[in-house]
Amino acid sequence: MTETDADYLPSSNEPLVRFDYDRGSNSVPASHINVHSHHPELGWIMGRGHPKSRSVRKAPRTEALHFPTGGHRFRPSLEDILEALVVDFGLDVAAQGKELLRRQRIKFRKRQLAAAIGDEVETAAEALRELGYTVTLKPGRVAPSPRQDRLEAL
Repeated sequence: MTETDADYLPSSNEPLVRFDYDRGSNSVPASHINVHSHHPELGWIMGRGHPKSRSVRKAPRTEALHFPTGGHRFRPSLEDILEALVVDFGLDVAAQGKELLRRQRIKFRKRQLAAAIGDEVETAAEALRELGYTVTLKPGRVAPSPRQDRLEAL
């Protein structure tokens, strides 16, 4: 590390960016990003917000903004974030590391897809019918009601 690099080392433990997922939150988007930075114009806009706004309860700070990232089902995976860091920062990763990220991303997305189907089964059935599949409910079974809480959640 050069002296110039040392001049730019962070002076606090405050994160630059946080990717948050809060399964039970009703006050902020379930999946969101908080950016810890300062931008005077954004602070000015936040300071003029409605008094009930989450972002103006305290002194306006950009990390008070919760940028939604797809809710409960379509949020980014840890693998997405790690690979973005590899690509954006040019980090070296062993071939087996890249392969592991790929496999784990597929596993996560399949799990999320199954959960999303469970949230609104009839939409999934209709999409399969449009692709030419025959979709029927087993005799004696009742189609589950849509999970409105998941479909409406930010």
